[in-house]
Amino acid sequence: MMAEVYNAPELKCIYCKSECPIGKELPIATEAGNIEGITVRMLSGLEDEKIDKIQKTLLRIAEDGKVEAAEREELKEMVQSLDGVYKAITELRMMAERK
Repeated sequence: MMAEVYNAPELKCIYCKSECPIGKELPIATEAGNIEGITVRMLSGLEDEKIDKIQKTLLRIAEDGKVEAAEREELKEMVQSLDGVYKAITELRMMAERK
């Protein structure tokens, strides 16, 4: 695989983001920043207060076993909040894959 030959794991993500219909819709990073920036973005998204709010909201939405129309916007906001963490994780993964 070219990503391995060139020691450039970001090539896989760039391909997914630009060529794959599914990958185009995912919050995938296409380049790895520096470790400081990745750490700040990831830990900022994982603050106890934010995670507690997400946990409580998700439990409240899920407790009756269905997602009501009024709850869909809250769910969408939660997912968007977690997308930033997901993207930082893909950056961290790219950095870890480099040799």
